[in-house]
Amino acid sequence: MTFCKNKIHPPEKSFFLFPQGLFSNLLLTLLIFPVFLFLLSGCFVKKELAKKKIIPDKSPEVVFQELQKNELKFDWLGLKGDVKSMIGNNSNSFKVNIRIRKDSLIWISISSIVGVEGARVEITPDTIRLMDKINSVYYISDIDSLSEKFDVDADFETLQSLIVGNSINLKDSGNLKISVQKGDYLLSTFKKRILKKLIRKNEKLEKKNEKLDKKSALTDVERKSEKYERKYEKIEKEEEKYDMILQSMWVDPDIFKITKIAINDLKTNHSLIAEYSNFFEQEGQRISHQARFHSESKRVMEISVEYTKISLNVPQTVPFNIPEKYERKY
Repeated sequence: MTFCKNKIHPPEKSFFLFPQGLFSNLLLTLLIFPVFLFLLSGCFVKKELAKKKIIPDKSPEVVFQELQKNELKFDWLGLKGDVKSMIGNNSNSFKVNIRIRKDSLIWISISSIVGVEGARVEITPDTIRLMDKINSVYYISDIDSLSEKFDVDADFETLQSLIVGNSINLKDSGNLKISVQKGDYLLSTFKKRILKKLIRKNEKLEKKNEKLDKKSALTDVERKSEKYERKYEKIEKEEEKYDMILQSMWVDPDIFKITKIAINDLKTNHSLIAEYSNFFEQEGQRISHQARFHSESKRVMEISVEYTKISLNVPQTVPFNIPEKYERKY
């Protein structure tokens, strides 16, 4: 397997020269590409066309089991890297420091190419806090409201998996389909958009309660209205068939690591693609040192990173103290 190696050149201007646009760019970077973060790098996984090899036939269950055996396992993970981003027509280069305590905390510090910190982010399974140190403001929000605001179906688990290159939202392999594409196993499955589904359930429950309150005094007009409402609900169920997300993962047949993840929202036509390359062994595990994210949502975005330092299972400090003079925006 051959990997490309692209050099990351510093931009003509740092994002710190544009303080007013800092937060909007950072928030889109941290949510849509993660939900949308996640700062992965400009180097595609490439296969040598001249060396066509036979990929053994395996069931999705077997490939999934091998994938799980080789996923990155950690209690603490520290990542430092050089990032290049393109959001719309705006390009920036900066440094990132990511610290993860598995399943509980993601801490991110973003600095200029000369090392001046501009923003700090703290993400838990419930909450996102962002401190804009350039403009002395901060933001606190729950993940569900931000998912709804940016129309992405994101959660902490997905975000964590995308950063480290592990499988996304797959509890078992029962619904997986398998094929071979460009020398990799391709696993794919569908899932419902969790957030929208919950909102609909709540709305239907409220309607049901309203009906019970009015049941004792229904008129002919109201009965007719109920008939049309049932018809509408039937149409809505048909629409739910398209309210799905297609998740695809490409798995290297030699090392059983994910080389590419694609998330496609069939209803909104939003998509997110993450590609991982340059796998090196560290403490008995293979870790991607380069990755790239491409997102098409409300705007096109590309994020690339080359990790310069990775620490595995070393406890990290995660300071996040908001100065009293900072103004809360929401």
